[in-house]
Amino acid sequence: MSLTAGGWSAADVAIATTMRDRYRGLKDATRDSLLLRTRSVHTFGIRGPIRVVAISPKGRVVMSKVVGPNRVVLERRAQWILELPATDDGPRCGDEVSIVASSAGDRNTDPVRHTDRQPR
Repeated sequence: MSLTAGGWSAADVAIATTMRDRYRGLKDATRDSLLLRTRSVHTFGIRGPIRVVAISPKGRVVMSKVVGPNRVVLERRAQWILELPATDDGPRCGDEVSIVASSAGDRNTDPVRHTDRQPR
């Protein structure tokens, strides 16, 4: 899956669906970016800085900053956290984040705010 926001985009974004995925975060060398459904992340065990982008339930970026190792980041307004390499400028605060299908198998192309809940 890919994400877009304003003039920024990221290809091959992984979604952390298990506790192991969440714990490993960007420590897994096979990933460049990771989307987590959470309000907080830690950088324990990461050797260098990463960019942390907080996304609100409405799909808007509410915080984007570079965080060094051994830190905890909590953003109460967030529903999603996007972890990126520190060298990636990431989306800007206020941008709306949207999901772009990267293959025919991807079903959800709605903004991030719609990916976690289905109508009843």
